[in-house]
Amino acid sequence: MTLYLDSSAWTSRYRPEEGRRDVIRAIVASHRGVVVASRLVELETERALRARSSAVDLDMRLTEFRSDLAGAIDMPLTHELVDDAFRVVRHVPVRSLDALHIAAVRKLGRRAILLTFDQRQAEAARELGVVVAGV
Repeated sequence: MTLYLDSSAWTSRYRPEEGRRDVIRAIVASHRGVVVASRLVELETERALRARSSAVDLDMRLTEFRSDLAGAIDMPLTHELVDDAFRVVRHVPVRSLDALHIAAVRKLGRRAILLTFDQRQAEAARELGVVVAGV
């Protein structure tokens, strides 16, 4: 199995006040498979951590995030992935960045799981046959 964590999952992982940190760590630890992330995840998560972290916590959270991200397989944002994101938005009402996350999971195949805490994205992904965990 392949586990794709979207930005909401990665961000929650480093924000204990959101109450999801232990849940995410347990899912990833029990998964025992491949964890995949895209550059989109890196960008969105860093932006979110910068917006929501105090100056004291920011360096620690970014260091931990980058360390964890180094253990994930990189999903490049290719033309093929963007083309599939176009197909996603033509079939379900979803935001453009969410369409890119869904397209990334679809590229990984039927055994891939999307871990997200974004309800709208989860609903759109399920509608397209993607297995979703988190919400």
